[in-house]
Amino acid sequence: MRTPAAARVWVSVLLICAGIGLFPAYHRWFATRTWVAVDSPIPLAPGHVRIGDFHVNLHAVYYVGIEFQGYNSWQHPNCQDDQVIQARWWLWRDGRVAATWEDSWGNHWNGVPDGPVESPYLGVFDASPGHYDIDVEIASDASCLQPFHPRLRVYADDSDYAASGWINATAFLGSCALIGIGAGFLLVSSAAPAATAIQIPRGQSLAIFDTLRVQHESLRRRPTLMSPGAILPTVAYSYAATFFLLFLVIAPFRLSRFSRSQGIPVRLLRTDTIQATMDQPTTGLLVYVARNGDLYLNSRRLTSAQLERALEQQFALRADWSVYVESDPDVTCQTVVRAMDLVRSANGRVIVLTPGMRADAAAARSWR
Repeated sequence: MRTPAAARVWVSVLLICAGIGLFPAYHRWFATRTWVAVDSPIPLAPGHVRIGDFHVNLHAVYYVGIEFQGYNSWQHPNCQDDQVIQARWWLWRDGRVAATWEDSWGNHWNGVPDGPVESPYLGVFDASPGHYDIDVEIASDASCLQPFHPRLRVYADDSDYAASGWINATAFLGSCALIGIGAGFLLVSSAAPAATAIQIPRGQSLAIFDTLRVQHESLRRRPTLMSPGAILPTVAYSYAATFFLLFLVIAPFRLSRFSRSQGIPVRLLRTDTIQATMDQPTTGLLVYVARNGDLYLNSRRLTSAQLERALEQQFALRADWSVYVESDPDVTCQTVVRAMDLVRSANGRVIVLTPGMRADAAAARSWR
């Protein structure tokens, strides 16, 4: 049984209206979610800080952290957040503890961690809609970071939902798809032939078969813009044409964007080059980053400011300003980049010694 043309028109209108309203409705939903549940100043002197009632209306993982303004850890060697902050927290809901500090690997902290926290990161918790409050205990004296206006933030990651996220793109494409399908059904409805009722005048009842034959031939001779077998391809073509037009509109803006990489130029040496360098009688400059973040220049421990001055003094006596940078395998990438940045600040040329290069060079030397 074929769907009447009027019903197809109504279905088309509903699909188009749903497509027009889907994307704005998604943006309205996104704007009303609690992505940042807490953003409050916090003192970093030892003691407890309890944040009052805050509301969450999203099923998501929320991160707890401390943010600073104008702070770079490598610029403050005597007051680094990952060395002076020790903290723990309790999350309360309906008068009961709902969660304690849990890191991204699922490890729970029931007390103050043995060592300092990793930068301002204080763990995560799974949240469902409701009212919460959080009690943060600062167990160490981190008052040296107070001039950088520390703020406690409890927030959810909205990268998948924002304008550049895949969920936002899915909502946009779904809206366009509904509009395209609705337009295709509308085109099919307007092209379908309308059936007419057969009227038999009085006095012609004896010629009923002739009348039926004439009416049937009239319907067959009526030109039709689309046959029933062409309905599905037409909808598909409308759908494809809609996305093609959207591609032509959006692609130039997307393709014109580019991200300019920021980094520190470095060099990597082959094993044979390292071997030749190690065999030279002259002593090169080696900056070594220890496991605890300490910096060494040719086995002499220096602070960040002392390292930069020492390199400048060495460069004044040398024609080659190359500096080898090596680190313990357990050192974080941030600490190594900080050391390379100090070398670059002294106008040195960074040559990175990756883990295993010395072992390879020593092995090659033993085979000679």
